[in-house]
Amino acid sequence: MKVIFPKRRAFLVWSQISLQVMLPLALSQQANASTDRAQARAGVIDSGSKLVHGYRLQSGETTASLLKNNKLQIDQVWDINSFAFNSRNALLAAPVGTLIYLPGPATGAVPASSNNTANLAAKHLTAAGSQFDGRNPISADKVATGYASSLASQAAGQQAESWLNKLGGSSRITLGTGLGSSTSEIAGDVLVPLYDNKAENLFFTQLGLRRIDSRQTLNLGLGTRYFADAWMLGSNVFLDNDMTGKNRRWGIGAEWWTDNLRLSANGYLRLTEWHQSRDGTDLEERPANGWDIEAQSWIPAYPQIGGKLKYEQYYGQNVALINHSEVQSDPSAVSASVNWTPIPLVTLEGEHRSITSGKADNIVRLMLNYDFSRSLAAMLDPSQVAAMRSLQGGRYDLVSRNNRIVLDYRKQTLIKLSMARSLEGKAGQVIPLEIEVSSTHGFEKMRIVADELVKAGGTIINPLTKDAAVQLPAYNSATNNTYLLTATAIDTRGGESSPMQAKIVVHEEADIGNSSAVMAESILPANGTSATKITLMLADKDKNPVKGVADKLQLKIKSTTRAGELVTFTKFTESSTAGTYTADVTAGSTAGEVVLVSSLGGATLFETPLTLQAVVVEANNVVQLDANAIGTLVGMNIQLTATVHDKNGKAVENATVSFGGTGLDGAGDKTTDANGQAVAQMTSQTAGKFTATAQVGSGTVLSKELRFTEAGAAVAVVDLTTDLTLVEVEQPIVASVTVRDANGSPLKDEVVDFTGNELDITDVTRTDIDGIATATITSQKVGDFILRAKSGNKSSKNKTLTFTAATVAEAASIEFTSDKENYKVGDNITLTAIVKDKTGKVIKNKEVTVRYSIPVISLDKKTVLTNSQGRAIFTGQVIMSSSAAVLTATAGRVETLLGISTSD
Repeated sequence: MKVIFPKRRAFLVWSQISLQVMLPLALSQQANASTDRAQARAGVIDSGSKLVHGYRLQSGETTASLLKNNKLQIDQVWDINSFAFNSRNALLAAPVGTLIYLPGPATGAVPASSNNTANLAAKHLTAAGSQFDGRNPISADKVATGYASSLASQAAGQQAESWLNKLGGSSRITLGTGLGSSTSEIAGDVLVPLYDNKAENLFFTQLGLRRIDSRQTLNLGLGTRYFADAWMLGSNVFLDNDMTGKNRRWGIGAEWWTDNLRLSANGYLRLTEWHQSRDGTDLEERPANGWDIEAQSWIPAYPQIGGKLKYEQYYGQNVALINHSEVQSDPSAVSASVNWTPIPLVTLEGEHRSITSGKADNIVRLMLNYDFSRSLAAMLDPSQVAAMRSLQGGRYDLVSRNNRIVLDYRKQTLIKLSMARSLEGKAGQVIPLEIEVSSTHGFEKMRIVADELVKAGGTIINPLTKDAAVQLPAYNSATNNTYLLTATAIDTRGGESSPMQAKIVVHEEADIGNSSAVMAESILPANGTSATKITLMLADKDKNPVKGVADKLQLKIKSTTRAGELVTFTKFTESSTAGTYTADVTAGSTAGEVVLVSSLGGATLFETPLTLQAVVVEANNVVQLDANAIGTLVGMNIQLTATVHDKNGKAVENATVSFGGTGLDGAGDKTTDANGQAVAQMTSQTAGKFTATAQVGSGTVLSKELRFTEAGAAVAVVDLTTDLTLVEVEQPIVASVTVRDANGSPLKDEVVDFTGNELDITDVTRTDIDGIATATITSQKVGDFILRAKSGNKSSKNKTLTFTAATVAEAASIEFTSDKENYKVGDNITLTAIVKDKTGKVIKNKEVTVRYSIPVISLDKKTVLTNSQGRAIFTGQVIMSSSAAVLTATAGRVETLLGISTSD
């Protein structure tokens, strides 16, 4: 992959490299000129001044260890060495090979009367003469001259390094490639100090430019680092700009370092939202939010070898952690890498990254590092690698973070569909789907699928257009009459919208004229306990009972003449009589008029009035008895609350209420409070049904039935009954099972298992408070079948159920029609015959035959059975021209004629 940088950037890079190479050479020439001056001064040094000597740091030594071994303090050597170092910290961080001047004489010590570089050189000339004199055939003058030249060159080099220390900063060029993948990377980064006191505080900027997978990304950052004696704490903020894909994000990070160990954490937050992706014409992209944590460490004994562990987490539905062709939802990854730095200038790194999806990638990187605070010689010196791992040695190291923007992708919405999500209606009703389509490439057609609805007799009208509608099928009491329809819009290029589903519910049409609502008692005393029943008898227009709609019936209060809760009521339940439903209505304690409204599927059926009369109380009486539960376990309490009013309906305080009940504990007298209420806790030590009573004096006795069951009581009795034992095929039988324990007490919430070969068993319930569970039994076959029930380890006695063949009624009439009146030869033709019995009810499975005197049409079948709607449908083609062709439909003894006209 070829990357072309701007010429100005290339000029700056090469200028910097040239400066690094040429500056030490220039300064060394200056040092040669200084040698003569140093030699000239060597003869005029005051021998009575204080003596110093030089020492070069060896491998494994530091300035601190040198001072400790010589029992010196930093302030004692700082004055002597301040000409070569910017700060005491820089002196303490001096690398191996650095010349350090110490007070006091060595062998042939040199007196120090000035900290001037040339004077120091002269002093060392004297030291060198005394060291080599008598041990070397070379004359003392030559030794002094060579030593002075070497010392001056060293001083000039130290001055160059001092200047570079003041400049500070670091840079890195990275070349990376994936193993077994097309991933490639080339990057350049530079850290430039903005403020550096060479001690505790560093404020810097970091700039980076990289090209990864054909995207050029610019990274701009600001950061600060605080250095303590043994650790560093830093923070930074970055702006990442994907110039190729126009993506931007913020980054914020934290660092903590010590010798040979560095920890970092980073967070990434997108600035740009969804926009066109360069990776596909139908893709959109944006930066993925995420974070990572990282730990780097080096082996103290072998600082050239290091390792890094990293965990990263990004968020999005289609995040490309590796590349845009491999996306995941909320991916995370664990990376492990090993790096080798033979010299400070060069680092080779190998990284293995494991993704949550099980995928992995491997990358090899070559990094060229340059620390502006070090000389080129130091960057090429293997012994200087150890200093890079120290706290101060990595002062200008780059921030460790993911400079590549991780992207989240999504498909562009080129075509969008909306329609009604729920449709309800009666059999035969036509309901539009209310389809709306918006498309970039235009609308071509719809694809609508509703197999179950069509199978049930429904029809999709205009299925390829936005004007599509459904004609609802006939109501079927054997099913839930709910169907799913799936629609997809298709554009002119074959692109598809996301599919949408609509729920279609068919309600049976209950005819008001053939149905009724009856209130068992239209007047109730307003005593809070009196109850009555409202009964609905529902039939359709053909007077057939409407069955299986209990869960679609509702009861509500339309209006009242008095405030307060006048009545409460239960849900409707279907009785054993087909089409009959009942609900319990309980009076409240407030007198007034109430109108109860019954409805089916949201459509109002009847409005039924109920009168609640005020209760005339001659003396103090218990007017209401409530229980916080009607059943519990043996030994558990049920709280009874009795409310006492006087003859004027006002609460009576300090009235004595006598609670009683055979077999119940807790009976006795209780006193009413300011609200006229007395409370008793009733329990029983045996399982069964018990009647609790409450009474004031000789007044009215109110009672409440309570039930107690054994905890974990075993099933002892399973009784099986059915409402019918002889029915036609497909007709339902309701089976009931009563479950009791050994004491004869009903067991609630017991699971009952109904079984029977060739029997269809549905709507199975758990036992209720009376221990009763029910199920609906049908069969598709003729014959006698055995039904059994089991609860726990107890089984019921066998029950024989007989299913007979369905009888086909005698036809009384035929409605015979064609899909149109006039046809041309070659046209398709559809004939429909609807067969009904003498009561007007349609007949299914009835044979219908079509005959014709002139063969003007050719039918696919001439004899067809009627469906569940009593329809026999014939299809065929017109084959002959005739102005008055007559067709005859026959069912049993009934015939109906139909005239059609055909032409060429």
